[in-house]
Amino acid sequence: MDEYHLFITTSVVGGGKRFFPDGVRLDLDLVEKRAFDSGLIYARYRARGSRPRR
Repeated sequence: MDEYHLFITTSVVGGGKRFFPDGVRLDLDLVEKRAFDSGLIYARYRARGSRPRR
């Protein structure tokens, strides 16, 4: 996978499930981020070393 697009909400609900399993380490670069008035955060990460698509 070349990119990850995450939409993160700012709510606390307890334990929950991890986005990535234990032991997984990814080398990612933050490419874009946006914060919305509603508290939603958008973050786009690209795997380090992968080239942007055109």
